[in-house]
Amino acid sequence: MEDWKQKFALPTRFKQQKLVRWEECPPSHISTHHVDLWRGCPDYLHSPEFVTALKEVVKSGDVALHQYTKGVGHPRLVSVLAKIYSNLLKRCIDPFDNILVCMDIYGAMTNTILSHITNGDEVIIVQPSSDFYEYIVGVAGGVTKFVPLRLKENVTTPSSGDWVLEDLELEKMFTSKTKLIILSSPNCHVGKVYTLKELETISRLCKMWNVVCVSDESEEFLVYQPQRFIRIASLPEMWERTITIGSFDTTFFLKGWKIAWAYGPSNLIGNLQTVHLNSIMTCPTQSQVSICTSVSIIKKQSYL
Repeated sequence: MEDWKQKFALPTRFKQQKLVRWEECPPSHISTHHVDLWRGCPDYLHSPEFVTALKEVVKSGDVALHQYTKGVGHPRLVSVLAKIYSNLLKRCIDPFDNILVCMDIYGAMTNTILSHITNGDEVIIVQPSSDFYEYIVGVAGGVTKFVPLRLKENVTTPSSGDWVLEDLELEKMFTSKTKLIILSSPNCHVGKVYTLKELETISRLCKMWNVVCVSDESEEFLVYQPQRFIRIASLPEMWERTITIGSFDTTFFLKGWKIAWAYGPSNLIGNLQTVHLNSIMTCPTQSQVSICTSVSIIKKQSYL
């Protein structure tokens, strides 16, 4: 008889990494009073207005606020996001066809990778990056290829602008098997804000090899002058081949709210929606509505 432990062992595709590093390093900084430079979890309420909004939603007599909402996102929230990004990208974005509200960046990236990668597909990841990107690619059966940001030569006191993406090194990564390229823009690890030239190089290679760019832009509203943040989806012919990920909890340091989103062309976002609706199904109604009620505060503070 087959040993019962062997029969119910963790499937091979998940064995790359049994315990994620986040669990090895619990968020104890709040109780131990040390500084956490990793997660972006402050020990104070950065935006208490959102907590006030959440209280009002919870106390509301509206029964619908305590039930499931639309799977792709609460109608109010996706409408707000569509308006924001339509303005930023200078194009009409449909709230239900072009947007998906997700459970954090993890959920958005997992939906993206699982809905597009199958056995043997190659995914280029620009490093430094979150380690879970590689893990999900492996779960989907894909092959990960890394290309690093390089520090300029003869730099003794580096700043974010001294980290660059080398054209030739990137070009060598692309093959006929390449399906996705994933980058963090801005890069939260070194503060890198990609230049127009770098984004144009990525754009050219994506079009040449018929590759989709997955741009994790969860830090998009944390860019300060004189840096200029450019959304790669705004470049010519890149809307059609870009999935962009944004995040509420990263922008306002409210990690426990776990609300993020992905936006892009309907054919690509539709793939994400299929995976999401048949796994997570929907995100918390109260969090989504609370964000909507505070959108005026967001605009007043000039985040969006």
